[in-house]
Amino acid sequence: GWNDRFESLFEEHRKIYLSPARIIRVDRGAARAQLAEGAVTVTIAGNLDPAGEHGPPAVGDWVGVDVGEDSHVIRVILPRAGALARKRPGEADLEQVVAANVDLVLVVESHERGPNARRIERATALAWDGGATPVVILTKTDTCPDLETALATARGAAPFSEVLPVSAVTGDGSANKHQVKQLVARLLNLEEAPKPADAADALAIALGHLRAAPLKASR
Repeated sequence: GWNDRFESLFEEHRKIYLSPARIIRVDRGAARAQLAEGAVTVTIAGNLDPAGEHGPPAVGDWVGVDVGEDSHVIRVILPRAGALARKRPGEADLEQVVAANVDLVLVVESHERGPNARRIERATALAWDGGATPVVILTKTDTCPDLETALATARGAAPFSEVLPVSAVTGDGSANKHQVKQLVARLLNLEEAPKPADAADALAIALGHLRAAPLKASR
């Protein structure tokens, strides 16, 4: 998220009345950005500030937006702290940034057809190269006849990553009441966890819907 590094990088841009925003969706020729006031559709200036990134924005980028009455224009893409990138199809020398400024990557693999060791290895390597910490999530453990072998396969493909088996059917890997309370407290910067536990559950559901709302509105 926004931190002292990005605040320092944005200081000069704030002086010329640009507003900080984060890219939450990128489509061909258009993007959505989250301003303090809400999500907006943005366009990209023909000449971006050379002090920032030169390519098109990616999801997760922090940008400086020139806010007008009828338009929102990206004038600068702040230098990234890291980026998840892959080779462009058919262009071996060019990279496509999939996401920027990511701290944590969840690599989700189903037990129904796997886990696929090569896919896990590629995904975790992509995360490490982009400056993020990968965590492997093995879903549908209730369908796996040999969980220990599946875990060994995943851990062998991602030896430096945490591997978590989960199941919606059996409840394996689900957060308990205490964990939900601590998560809500951290997200809302509360001095202590909310009480009672049902209040924390309600807040967690509300936060989930609030986070999804800008994405639904942009569709």
